[in-house]
Amino acid sequence: MGHRIVSSGGSTSSSTKRSELEQFATWFHQDWGVLFSTFEAAANAYVRQLPAKRKTTLRKELAAFLDEHGRAKRGGLLRWWLKLRAQGGPRDLREALQAFVQSI
Repeated sequence: MGHRIVSSGGSTSSSTKRSELEQFATWFHQDWGVLFSTFEAAANAYVRQLPAKRKTTLRKELAAFLDEHGRAKRGGLLRWWLKLRAQGGPRDLREALQAFVQSI
């Protein structure tokens, strides 16, 4: 039996809709590491469910996030990631996000 991932972000109204990047970040809730063996597996599971337009938007938003925060120290980048409502991430978040943005 497969697992169904439920975002920890709660419901949002249309006027407070979260960005594609925020929606992606919330995929990494407290149990993501239990449900998936790697960040890549979790990220790929998420992106497989998206239509092409949303994938394109996520790629752009993630690239912009990395442009703005990618040079931060490891702890600083993690803090920015957590501000997107993620609850965790891989040990080398920068490398994982850079590889993922190139794969979308």
